[in-house]
Amino acid sequence: MLTFLFILSVLVIAASVVRRPVLLWQRAVLVAAVITLLAVCVAWAIGYVLQSS
Repeated sequence: MLTFLFILSVLVIAASVVRRPVLLWQRAVLVAAVITLLAVCVAWAIGYVLQSS
């Protein structure tokens, strides 16, 4: 599930680099994708720390 969220958020961020978001909902989706990417990275880090100890 985390991998799916990671890939989805990276695709949304890449699409916003190719074509800049103009409308408010497009910017909101971009912000949600960035927050999701950060959350997935934190979850992976927590999982790594718990698994290694």
